[in-house]
This record gives sequence, C-alpha cells and structure tokens, in this order.
Amino acid sequence: MDIDTILGSNRLVSNYVDCLLSRKPCPPEGKDLKRKYRCVCLFAWRALLIHLIDPIARFR
Repeated sequence: MDIDTILGSNRLVSNYVDCLLSRKPCPPEGKDLKRKYRCVCLFAWRALLIHLIDPIARFR
C-alpha cells in the first residue's frame, strides 16, 4: 500500500477513512491495515488518522 497514492486521491482517502472508522466495507488493504494495527494504542490511531485527514482539510 502506497500512502502517497492514497493521499493523492480524494476518493481513496474517503474510502480508507470510512474503512478505518467502520463506516463502510474495507478494501483488502484496509482490512489488512485494521487487522495488523488493531492492538495499537489510541494515540497511534489518532496520529495515523491525522496524517490521512490533514491533507483533506488543507485541500478543502
């Protein structure tokens, strides 16, 4: 999974954010991401989500 490719596409970012927040079904890579990092502390999840969402907020 290439994070820069995902961040370069609003559609992909929206899909992954919805996946991580359990709003919509996940693509295979999203399922792997959730499975691998299920035990990560809340701080790390927050940092990941900020990394994903910050470019969207700046874009809009």
